[in-house]
Amino acid sequence: MEKTRKNIERIFRVSGKSDELFDAFQLALSMHLSDADLYKILLANPALSTDELLMYTEKIANEFKKCCFDLFLWTGEILGNRIGDSSSTNDALNYFKRAVTEKPTEIQPYLSILGLYNYEIDLPINSEIIKEVVSGIKKAKQTSKLYYALADHYEKAENYHLKKKYLGLAEKAALQENQ
Repeated sequence: MEKTRKNIERIFRVSGKSDELFDAFQLALSMHLSDADLYKILLANPALSTDELLMYTEKIANEFKKCCFDLFLWTGEILGNRIGDSSSTNDALNYFKRAVTEKPTEIQPYLSILGLYNYEIDLPINSEIIKEVVSGIKKAKQTSKLYYALADHYEKAENYHLKKKYLGLAEKAALQENQ
């Protein structure tokens, strides 16, 4: 069994062939391998198209509910790194939101959402990104980190008034969290 698992991992890591990846994926499912880290290797394979990435993520999430948070966050990160593709940014935002749904108190999805913000072009998605991150303040633990991230964001956006506001909120929240 361990030898087969290592072979599946090797294929996920190095194969550039869709059919070979799919066969290894089917074998992993049939063996009920519920290791999120194993599937992250598959999802990070650069040979996967966006459609394949989404298909694999959905199938794994349906099979192994306990892996959903990690897989949604990971898929969002992969999609968010596909530069110049606005549909990938939208898909990344949706996967980060799904990660939030799985664990609303975790801070990483909110920070990842903020990482999608485009400072070069004022895209319509930018306002949705800020809205989602601000809404996370009510849900997430460690709100000081979110406030600090928003302060950094507003510095990059050259809105020094809001930077000052969120920096003050961050310092106040940090004091409360450290009590």
